[in-house]
Amino acid sequence: FFDAMASTVLAVVCGLPGSGKTFFCRQLGESEQNGDQCCLTHTVHTCRVPQAPSYRCPIGTDKTPHCLRVKHVDLDTWVEEQGQEGGSWKEKRGKALGEVQCFVKDMKLKAAAEQQLATTHVVLVDDTMHLHSMRKQIFSIAQTEQIGFAVIWLRASLDVCLARDGQRQGAKKMGWQMINDMAQRFESPGEEWFEQGRTLVVPSALFDTNIEDLYRDMSSLLCWRSQNPEVPAVDVQALKVAAQTATRESQLHQADLALRQIVSSVMREITPVMPKDKTSTLSKDVAKLRKAALKRISENPLTSELECKRFEHEARLLVQYLEP
Repeated sequence: FFDAMASTVLAVVCGLPGSGKTFFCRQLGESEQNGDQCCLTHTVHTCRVPQAPSYRCPIGTDKTPHCLRVKHVDLDTWVEEQGQEGGSWKEKRGKALGEVQCFVKDMKLKAAAEQQLATTHVVLVDDTMHLHSMRKQIFSIAQTEQIGFAVIWLRASLDVCLARDGQRQGAKKMGWQMINDMAQRFESPGEEWFEQGRTLVVPSALFDTNIEDLYRDMSSLLCWRSQNPEVPAVDVQALKVAAQTATRESQLHQADLALRQIVSSVMREITPVMPKDKTSTLSKDVAKLRKAALKRISENPLTSELECKRFEHEARLLVQYLEP
């Protein structure tokens, strides 16, 4: 079903505080399923550092050649650990995203070294990510690194999130006001182009009652996205500049500039002394001559200089013909 090679996918696990994101990521290493319905094996790292110990949790049988290796990145923790000296929240988050990219590079190296194992390396970024722009930052990392991208949205009601938050202690407790404000501003995953076909919505009821089906759906999405990596965004402006440069350097363009300069010179000389109706006629006739000259140059660029001289001669003949 999957190509027998290693691959990497970067996945956002998003939702309101209290929706179960961190619990979900940690549970990846604690669910077991008998039978052969899900042919995947998870190797889970629940700690944030790359050197953390890992352990296997079989989901399915030993017959499958494919497995997932999952890293759990708690983005809030990475931001908080920078302390006050790390700068503003935006600066610290930017640094944390830089760490995520370095983390992904490390996973890619491991994936390349383990191609024979048919392994999908997964980085789960655990954060509220309530705005499209936040999730797009993670997508951009996947684009740059040319790996798969997915979104897992734990969709829990505001009441459920508030009830769970009420059971928290200390700094982990977010409070009613913050969670309610975030719920008001939450932009649903799957609406933007970069999330379409890449999003798994997990209702809280499914998470509470049918965990094995959930993990099977999630595994299918992650493996599929890993086999369909994102490609770097096309820099339209850079392409436009390159095209303009090539055009400027082309012989045909240079010839056209020379012809236009001749037109300007002729019209400047004659406009003060020629009636408006004759000036208009001259302008149209000279434009036709220029177009004909440009066509001849495009057919034989080597005649560019000769054709410019010919055009100037014909244009001045027109001036003499129309002069009073």
